[in-house]
Amino acid sequence: MDFVVDLAGSSVTLTETGGGGITCWVSNCGVQADLALNDGQVFTIGTGDVAEFDFLTFTGDGTTGLTPRRFDITAILAFSSPNLEVTGVGDGAAFLLAGYILSGILTWTSISPSDWTAPNGSLVGFSFEGGSGLFLGSSVTTSASITGTSIVPLPAGGLLLLGALGGLAALRRKRRA
Repeated sequence: MDFVVDLAGSSVTLTETGGGGITCWVSNCGVQADLALNDGQVFTIGTGDVAEFDFLTFTGDGTTGLTPRRFDITAILAFSSPNLEVTGVGDGAAFLLAGYILSGILTWTSISPSDWTAPNGSLVGFSFEGGSGLFLGSSVTTSASITGTSIVPLPAGGLLLLGALGGLAALRRKRRA
């Protein structure tokens, strides 16, 4: 089963909710998020396959004090084929030093759909990377993944197989005659 990334339909919204201490109050500090997707990128998933790919890139501005800069986040991962949107809602926080992300945390509180059943009966799971860590970088990129739980072969593939088997049986009969 193929999944084709739709960059125009995908989005990320990060809303800062405070924190950062007096340092952020005196001089601006903040966290931003951007999509790290490639438009038209195709992921082919079979049963048991996992496709993990870059999804969001976080950057920081300024310096926080002893409290991290907190934020809420909503991200949409859209596909043009199949026509599907996966929405994640979460929150996070980051300690910043001169625009570098020293450490941070990202928690997804919901991902919908986390499991999706295709019209042909295939079952696929979606997840967005969260967690916490020490980064010491000017940017941090997180990933998303697609997992093929149970992929049903396309009906056309089954018809081709039946046709080929029928053709072999006819050829075998012809040779016997």
